[in-house]
Amino acid sequence: MRSGNHKYIDLVENKQWPKFFEEKIKTPYLFDLAKDPKERHNLLAENAAEGKNLRDGLAAERQQWQAIRRLMNVQDGDAVEIDAESVKQLRAIGYNR
Repeated sequence: MRSGNHKYIDLVENKQWPKFFEEKIKTPYLFDLAKDPKERHNLLAENAAEGKNLRDGLAAERQQWQAIRRLMNVQDGDAVEIDAESVKQLRAIGYNR
């Protein structure tokens, strides 16, 4: 989730991920991309308010996605076709694939 120069990362657990990766997902991250483009310094402890705002925004987006998945009857691991316009919109909000 991005807001201005800030990028918040809080991954959801995925049972398919390797064990070593599970340790990394236990901690949320907040980066200032203007000052730290390689995302090496977690600012969450020193900027808790911004982290909370982004965490709450991410939680709301996850709820929306879960509702859409239920409506589409999509299960975890299912491939979903995304049209070109949706890809364009996803890239506009920070998704790169």
